[in-house]
Amino acid sequence: MKLSERQVYFRNMFSVFLVWAISQDYNFSIGEVFRPGKLKYSCPLCKKSFEFSLQSVYIYMKRSKARHSKHQDKLAFDIFLYKEGKFLTSKGAYHPLAELWKKLDARNRWGGDFKGLSDPFHFEFGG
Repeated sequence: MKLSERQVYFRNMFSVFLVWAISQDYNFSIGEVFRPGKLKYSCPLCKKSFEFSLQSVYIYMKRSKARHSKHQDKLAFDIFLYKEGKFLTSKGAYHPLAELWKKLDARNRWGGDFKGLSDPFHFEFGG
């Protein structure tokens, strides 16, 4: 399956996921869906240009261990749950959403299951 076809398939699953979460009265915001591969920066003071990968910044900050993220392929999203105005960070709060996500396709992965660096906010299509 070509990347563009996987992106359409992912979009459809993401839509089902969002409709279900809304129907269950989850209060959430959507985080990163796309992460650019290369970024360019021109320093206004020294006039030098720099090119870097946002993924390499996340690795440096210890927010990721992956050299390549599914976000870069538009095959992942982050979701942030809230209850009574408070941001929920426990894996348990995200578990029902993870169960639905994994039922939509056997190749779907949830960041709460990652070994070493748990990320309960992260959902991706592994196909």
